[in-house]
Amino acid sequence: MPAWTRCTVLHVSALVRELILTVVVAPWDYAPGSHSARLASVLLDQLVLLKEDGFYLPEPRDTRAVKAALIARGDPENRLSLKDIARRVGASERTLDRLFCAEAGLGFGVWRRNLRLLLALERLANGEPVGVVAAAIGYENPSSFVSMFKATLGATPAKYFGRRP
Repeated sequence: MPAWTRCTVLHVSALVRELILTVVVAPWDYAPGSHSARLASVLLDQLVLLKEDGFYLPEPRDTRAVKAALIARGDPENRLSLKDIARRVGASERTLDRLFCAEAGLGFGVWRRNLRLLLALERLANGEPVGVVAAAIGYENPSSFVSMFKATLGATPAKYFGRRP
């Protein structure tokens, strides 16, 4: 069984991807020793071997920071400034940024970028085009999104997912 302590991004092999797609449509109450049970067992064996990306999104705990996180999550393409969001949650810009630094280990701007990136990873993994994903998370053009993606994760989306551009 994997020993992860938090939600994490993994580099998934083609085998693991296909196992996941197969196992999720199997009944949850499969019989021990059945075909589904064996596939689930192989999937668990493979998950332990996967490399963690190290990319995750820590959550703040302060009420104002939690409200700010909900605003960002509720509309990831919004371009509200830190000042606008801080005003909506009843805090100053500096206070809100300090709360994110203290509780999530990231300033609000970096936290919001990582939120958008996490949402983008999910959509890209499902095969959505880069341009559609970029627009959905608030980027004016795909190039700026790809630049941010590469700067953060070390590869373009196509290379990250092992796809041909």
